[in-house]
Amino acid sequence: MTSLPRLVAHRGDMQQYPENTLPALKAAIDAGACFVEFDIQFSQDVVPMVFHDPGLARTTGVAGRIMELDSSELKTLRADKLPHLKQAFNEACIPTLADTIDLLNLTPQVTAFVELKRHSIEHYETELCVDLIHETMRMARFPWVFISFEMDAIRYARQHYGLPIAWILRKHSAASENTARQLAPDYIFCNVTRLSGKQPYWQGPWQWVVYDIKDAQQAVELHQQGAHMIETGCILEMIDTPPFSPQDC
Repeated sequence: MTSLPRLVAHRGDMQQYPENTLPALKAAIDAGACFVEFDIQFSQDVVPMVFHDPGLARTTGVAGRIMELDSSELKTLRADKLPHLKQAFNEACIPTLADTIDLLNLTPQVTAFVELKRHSIEHYETELCVDLIHETMRMARFPWVFISFEMDAIRYARQHYGLPIAWILRKHSAASENTARQLAPDYIFCNVTRLSGKQPYWQGPWQWVVYDIKDAQQAVELHQQGAHMIETGCILEMIDTPPFSPQDC
């Protein structure tokens, strides 16, 4: 029997639902996802919000930046304005991290990758952002991993809080490999388009997570080549495509 990779729901299922919203995450979990990933930006009142972009327009149709509105205002904005979505989602407003924890606490077997975005770090500061995420995540009854492109953030998260960490590669290179060996993260995330070399999966104390994959056969092939996990934005479709099926958490 062909070995299958573990699947990570990228921003929930963002093909059929508004990304980084509670409906997208719930749909992924209900379909059988054991791992979900979502992004964190901070509001003007320094509340961690589950949102990807620094700007609001792409997903909400509202001008401005997320750091310019308080969390109470952001929670009223529907994030369902993406053109590929076939319907409106009245319940798909921007959630706080606390709201998202409440949802995930209903399925404590599911692991969350919680990604801190660069824009919030630049607007506030690394330590403050990590501290507030960690404080909020104290409510979590499920396993979670702190993840970021930013090395200072994941290093701080591990050193100060002993958190499992994941590093997202901006570039797959010899220099990145040297940095990975110094950081020794629990996971390395890499866009499939950035993988390079005959043996792209460096051996170490980490698991490789390759994103963003939409084809089931490609997911299997990447796993056979050395990827431990596959991150996909269309996990409902992936799980429903042989040889995949809902996974045992």
